[in-house]
Amino acid sequence: MPLKFTRLGYVLSHIYEFHPATAIYLPTVEKFSPDAACIVPSFPSPYSGAEEAALHEECLSRGFKNWLNVAVVSDLCDTAQDQTEAALVAVFNAACRDGGSLSPWINYRKSAPG
Repeated sequence: MPLKFTRLGYVLSHIYEFHPATAIYLPTVEKFSPDAACIVPSFPSPYSGAEEAALHEECLSRGFKNWLNVAVVSDLCDTAQDQTEAALVAVFNAACRDGGSLSPWINYRKSAPG
């Protein structure tokens, strides 16, 4: 499973180029910049739960301990009045703070079917 290392500013400004179910893996930092490194996995379609779990563990082992779903982030990007990388990252930072619209979705994983 290939990992795609990229910049957060690029991801936010091109959010619709990524599959909505894909996770954006981020390092633990106080504040992101447009040049902040992130990982956007590239999955074969369809992918198995075992493949997703292995990729998740690889991202965590590389220090990318936080993740958000592309679909949730795309909703935020749609609300930004200014679509520049810097403005999108500023909106992203505000939404990731405690109480922000993205904070409940950071590191959220759907439970396995019972």
